[in-house]
Amino acid sequence: MTAIIRATAVTAVVAIALLVGIQVGNLSPNTGQGSPTATPEATPTPTATPTASPEPSASFPAGCVNPPEDVSDLMEAQRADGADPAACYGSTPITVDARWVGPGIADCPSAPEPAWLACSPFSLQVVGETRKVGAPFLDVALDPSVSSFPTAAVDVRVTGHFDDPAASGCRNTFAMPDASPESDDVVVERCRQMFVITQIEELAS
Repeated sequence: MTAIIRATAVTAVVAIALLVGIQVGNLSPNTGQGSPTATPEATPTPTATPTASPEPSASFPAGCVNPPEDVSDLMEAQRADGADPAACYGSTPITVDARWVGPGIADCPSAPEPAWLACSPFSLQVVGETRKVGAPFLDVALDPSVSSFPTAAVDVRVTGHFDDPAASGCRNTFAMPDASPESDDVVVERCRQMFVITQIEELAS
């Protein structure tokens, strides 16, 4: 009887120990499988904003002085190597004082039309120019609206422009027997480079 009581007591002690062990195990943290650790989101690398390259500075034709100070600037814009006064000034009205020369002799290798624009005999020089030979000059044409102009060399104030609208209609009607005919493009371009006077006023001497 005593043996049975002892065996029962031992069994009870073992059962209690197992029960306590199970409870303690439930209370201890589970180290076998931890909670997933939140991975911090990668901060995106800022993309560099492209910097606009500076625009190249506008290139002007040879001899271009804009705005012109006097008629000598217009001469250079018309006569320099690689000059293109139509590109330099467009059709903007320009007023300058100059020495009126003309009518002179038109040197046309053909008979272009309209003759007033494509083959004008008029020109301007710098005020005070006295040389009879070798003096620089500016080729000019008189707009058909100009009804009167000086007949002798005098100082004048003129207003005019390059790249006249009528230039697009310049054509070569025929070529001289000893000259090659000019293409329409050549004649039109020459007309565009002509300074067309729309107003002319004789200055007091």
